[in-house]
Amino acid sequence: MVINISENRLEEQRVLMKFIDENQYKLYWEQGYLAIEQFWETEQADRVRESLRKVANKDFSIMLNVDRDEDLENQSPDSDVYDRKVASKLVREVQLNKRMAGVLGELYRREMVVVQSIIIYKEKGTLFADQAWNPHQDNSYVQSPNDMYIAVGYPLLEFSPENGGLYVYPGSHKEELLPMRPVEGARIKAGESPGNICEIPDQYEKKDISLNKGDVFIMHGNLIHGSYSNHSDMSRPFLITNYLPDGEFFLPGKTSNRQAISLK
Repeated sequence: MVINISENRLEEQRVLMKFIDENQYKLYWEQGYLAIEQFWETEQADRVRESLRKVANKDFSIMLNVDRDEDLENQSPDSDVYDRKVASKLVREVQLNKRMAGVLGELYRREMVVVQSIIIYKEKGTLFADQAWNPHQDNSYVQSPNDMYIAVGYPLLEFSPENGGLYVYPGSHKEELLPMRPVEGARIKAGESPGNICEIPDQYEKKDISLNKGDVFIMHGNLIHGSYSNHSDMSRPFLITNYLPDGEFFLPGKTSNRQAISLK
């Protein structure tokens, strides 16, 4: 679903907005993403990054649902029990961040639930650093019928195209789910490119995204995007938390184990 921004609606939003301004609201719905600089303290980003490095598996592969201790244990059984509890608690705190709940509430005018968390390490020098995500729409995995799926990404270090950053196709979120070729996502093997490969309509142009530690990047679930390989000497850890308005349908996934968790 793409919200039609009318003057009356913007006037109504203007009265209600406390977490974003009118320009940010318009940018999100026009281009399908919104970057907010210095959204959280860099010290908090450091704590989350260091904690997630402690529970990484030996290959630094992508890990799902790092807010859940039992999922961490299944993916990294050799990690320390205490470290897993600390990491999952810190990620859950990020997911339940009241400011982010406010931002998403103002963008969608709905109460939100969080359904998943993902850490993409792109640790320098590892096989998984080479992984470049295919151009895809996140909603192709979740199949939200009202196109309400949202990804919120937190760079835990600076990232750019040089160390495996993102690219997007601004405005492509206005499309429905596009024809695509299914490809494994987070569970794919090293050396292969993850992400359902979707067709890219000719009218959209690719744009590279650079972010700093402490920023946040919010993406509409239908926005076409992907990422580059990391051949640099700098890691590119990226924590992603996924949201939907409460009550919206989503596929839990065969291995993703998505679950609706209230932000209250």
